[in-house]
Amino acid sequence: MSSLARRPAVLAAALFMGGIGVHAYVPHRPMLWTTALAMLLLIAWRVSARTTLSIASLALAMIIGGIAAAQVEGFFYPRDHVSAFASDEPRLAQLEMDLIQPPRIITTPPGAQRPLPPKQVTTGRIRRIKTKHGWEPASGDVLVQIHQPHPRLSVGQTVRVLGMLQRPAPAMNPGQFDWAKYYREQRILASLQIPEAGNITLIGKPHPSWLDRLREATRRLLAAGFPANQTLDHALLRALVLGDGDPELRDITEQFKRTGTSHHLAISGMHVAVLGGFVLLICRLLRMSPRTAVTIMLSFVFVYGLVALPSPPVVRSVALCLAFGIGLLLRRSVDALQLLADFGRSVHGHYRTVLRVKAGVIPARSS
Repeated sequence: MSSLARRPAVLAAALFMGGIGVHAYVPHRPMLWTTALAMLLLIAWRVSARTTLSIASLALAMIIGGIAAAQVEGFFYPRDHVSAFASDEPRLAQLEMDLIQPPRIITTPPGAQRPLPPKQVTTGRIRRIKTKHGWEPASGDVLVQIHQPHPRLSVGQTVRVLGMLQRPAPAMNPGQFDWAKYYREQRILASLQIPEAGNITLIGKPHPSWLDRLREATRRLLAAGFPANQTLDHALLRALVLGDGDPELRDITEQFKRTGTSHHLAISGMHVAVLGGFVLLICRLLRMSPRTAVTIMLSFVFVYGLVALPSPPVVRSVALCLAFGIGLLLRRSVDALQLLADFGRSVHGHYRTVLRVKAGVIPARSS
């Protein structure tokens, strides 16, 4: 009990993750759970501290908080989400959106019996969609596949497109990859097929942020050593190093999942630990002072967190490493287990990780 008293975040994180784990087995009523959470916190605040009622209220509040957060993340989408305009069958649609990922050209792997023409893939964030009442505001992300690559597309570009909008198809046969579940885990509920580059109209000049330019430059340097017939190897390396997903990795993802090694395709704390440990080791071998070595290590970890796929596990791991390193620089007492539990209670981070485990994309141990 004394160890738990010194590390209260450990028990809180365990209760919160327990709530996330059971959210699918309780009624899907996020507002009900949110109201119950507020009432329990009010009870814990009004009664005397360290009483049985106060502790029980806080413990139950952590469980219900996990349930509410998981259900909101899993089931709540705005009314104007693009999925409301899509169906299981392709429908002609005209949309206006921003490209939020660098467009990539996918070619047929070498040795394929039926080579297909190259196509371009990216992800767009919807701004508006044209209906019979005219242009209406819309939101949400959509997977974009262009059968005739457009040479002028870039991240941050606003485009108006005409294509076939539909929901990703679920698995129809035993053992088939479930694209609907895979993309739902990324909160993508619609895909857009654009048959020709002429169906794309560029609106203004692209305005990528400095962060987008940094990420695009990093991926461009990573792709420099791969010829056009090795796009699969390039996609795999990006997944292992930066956590980037790619439709071309469908079969490889399934193989990783069957062998229990699919956690390598998702950025986790191990990536950050390996990078930080390697940089720290090099700095110490160069006889740098401990404070200088830790500062350089934190700089590398911070830049890696910016460049890698922006996902909650990355943010959580980088924040944990930064907090630990800053504590060392300030010569403060640092409790690694308490820090891990504090950052482990990230609502979106743990819920997204649990979803990936359930979808079979990563096993439970990578969380």
